[in-house]
Order: sequence, then structure tokens, then C-alpha cells
Amino acid sequence: LGLAFSRKNEKSTDNSIDSKSEIQNHFVRKNGEMVRLEIENILWIKGEDNYSDIYLKSGEKFTISQTLKSMEEKFSSDNFVRIQKGYIINLSSISSISGNVVYIDKESIPIGKAYRKDFFKKLMVL
Repeated sequence: LGLAFSRKNEKSTDNSIDSKSEIQNHFVRKNGEMVRLEIENILWIKGEDNYSDIYLKSGEKFTISQTLKSMEEKFSSDNFVRIQKGYIINLSSISSISGNVVYIDKESIPIGKAYRKDFFKKLMVL
């Protein structure tokens, strides 16, 4: 019983390590090389057709040939949430929320009706 419990814990620990490293290791191509994206530096991801633009705190923008749905699956953590058909945001980058609009730095992004309920479930309101 103790051995099974230990293995279960080891397995759980391994899974959380794998999940964490998977979440933290995203790379994009830039000028012929692979550049690591730090999750905490991503403000939001904007999708259009088969492309997604990743906006960073530094002001950089990376355009990649993946759908927003694909990006949503890759960034499916507690820190990222889809707030409308064309946007996924990093919850830790939100400056404020007013009505149906999220403000990240000076950018305003409207919250879509279909995503509103899930978005507010992920927020920790004190």
C-alpha cells in the first residue's frame, strides 16, 4: 500500500513537472533561429484565419502560422483564457476590467458574450 502510494505520488509529481515544462517551453522562429518565449512576457495572442500574432511586453510581435484554436490548446493553463473569438489573454497581464472590456497596458480588448462566463470564473476577485 505504501509503495503504490509512493508511485502514485511520483507519477503525479512527474505529470506536474511535465506540464510545467511543457507550458514554459514555447519557441518561435525569428531571423532563422528559434527564440524562447517566456510565458510571463506574453500579453495576449490575437488570431486571424490561420495565423496568430503573439504580443509581448517588450512591444515585439511574432506572427506564426497557427490558428487561435491551436494556440488555445498549447497555452491551456490557468494563466491564459480566451475572451472572444479572436483573442487569448494572459490573466497576469490584465491592468483593469471595465464592464465588458479588458485593459492590458493601453490596449482595450472587448470580452465576447460567449466567453464572458468562463473568463470571470478564472478571475480571483477578492
